[in-house]
Amino acid sequence: ETISGRLRDELTSEDVDLDAIRVHIQQQQSDGSWAGIDYGDRSLTHWEPSRHIRLLAELAGTYRNPGCALSGDESLLGTILSGLRYWVDRNPQSDNWWWNCIDTPKHLGRVLLLTGDLVPDDLVIRSGPIIRRSTYRRTGANLTWEAGNLMVLACVTRDTRLLRESIQKITDEVRISTDEGIQPDFSFHQHGPQLYMGNYGLVFATDGSRHAALFAGTSFQLASEKIRALSGLILEGQRWFIWRRQFDFHGLGRNIVLPNVGSRSTAFGPICERMMAADPERADAYAGFAAQ
Repeated sequence: ETISGRLRDELTSEDVDLDAIRVHIQQQQSDGSWAGIDYGDRSLTHWEPSRHIRLLAELAGTYRNPGCALSGDESLLGTILSGLRYWVDRNPQSDNWWWNCIDTPKHLGRVLLLTGDLVPDDLVIRSGPIIRRSTYRRTGANLTWEAGNLMVLACVTRDTRLLRESIQKITDEVRISTDEGIQPDFSFHQHGPQLYMGNYGLVFATDGSRHAALFAGTSFQLASEKIRALSGLILEGQRWFIWRRQFDFHGLGRNIVLPNVGSRSTAFGPICERMMAADPERADAYAGFAAQ
């Protein structure tokens, strides 16, 4: 219950465009879909159906937000449930495993977690196999993503065994190794011995700091050596690749081709804030990094 509550608080939408949300409610079609989305698309990148499931997660975050005018709104809930049923019935898939095994399970799980007991049992049951496309077969940031999806499913279904199993996989990956992940010099490797301080390394630092805060004070709290590995990656590794808001292109891997990717260093502000709480001994160092 502690972890479920913290996850809901974390996923609740704060910056809400109410006018846009109302338009989405009005424009949803009777079958739960939205016009303009090609649900038959199987593209490897820019996969069209992802717009649907990501929108549902955004709507669910708005519904859950107690400070929002649409919090608990019946028409909004109806839109979410109708869209969820359409997704589960149609079950769109890409020819790229990443959308099927990481992105879709992530957003589908968020919808279920944020709407809770208001989702009909049959939809929860039928959503399970889709979320379980996430497995523990991969490594590094990919494994952390997928295990995190299964952790959310465990919270939705109150499956203690799955919760312990998924969190164990998440925490096992926070270590210093010469395999993929955090290296002895606090660099980060993914897809073999490739330098990925940004992209996968940024995802790992983001999720690692999230999990450190999420598990704090519970039986799953990260051990000191894991906090040390994570802090080493952030303070002694990634910090050296950033000048003000610019991320060194040499550490971005294939993400070098994306627009504005160099400015992704701004994500380390929230990362440092979470780590200050999880690793108070180094609070001053995190504060200095965030200010930099």
